[in-house]
Amino acid sequence: MNMKNRLRLPLGAQFWANDGSVIPEWLCPHMIDRPSHNGAFMIQTPLGRARVHKGYVVVEHLGNAWCRPPGELSELLLGIEAEIAPGSASIGPGKAAAFGHRSKAKKAKPLGGERKKSFRRPIGSMPSIEWVHVADLSVDQSYQRSIDNEASRRLIAGIAANFDWRLCAPLVVSRRPDGSKVIIDGQHRWAAAVRRGDLPQLPCCLFTYDSPEVSVRADRYPRQRHGSRSSTFVIL
Repeated sequence: MNMKNRLRLPLGAQFWANDGSVIPEWLCPHMIDRPSHNGAFMIQTPLGRARVHKGYVVVEHLGNAWCRPPGELSELLLGIEAEIAPGSASIGPGKAAAFGHRSKAKKAKPLGGERKKSFRRPIGSMPSIEWVHVADLSVDQSYQRSIDNEASRRLIAGIAANFDWRLCAPLVVSRRPDGSKVIIDGQHRWAAAVRRGDLPQLPCCLFTYDSPEVSVRADRYPRQRHGSRSSTFVIL
């Protein structure tokens, strides 16, 4: 008996597991990009973008798509059932209340009568943390510093020879409008992975910028404000 037969799906819900099978037509409108080398791809959910990794499950209900690893699927279905139950509040399966049916918490009073501060809306869109195939990453030579020098070659050789996942922070990557993924920070780690040949994927933090020039400023900003990255912690 497969997973779908074991589950109790709400009426009208669609189900698909990313097991290498053909992507169903109902899922295509929710897809943001095509499957990568490792079979993963992005979809749009009511809570933002989500990465459908190999082995993950996608459920669609009432025009909304949700993505979960198999271990969290039962919780998702409980949330969907709570949303459509008679007399229930329309809180959606992505909200915490739908998964635990928690009672409404009382609002905390401001300390000392202080008014709640209002902040300007965050600038830009939230980044996504993804495993990206090294072949899908590139470097924009028009602004990125060159690694074609003796010091960089020694550094890359040392990283490749003594690669340690515990020291490999996620690469900072710009997602361009044409679909390319351009490295902003981490090209030495990327070059070392390419050199080894046995590290097909690297963890990446993908940002969407309005233009390449904005991504250049983002690359320089941490160093201007906090000093050299290497002075804060050691990364490969």
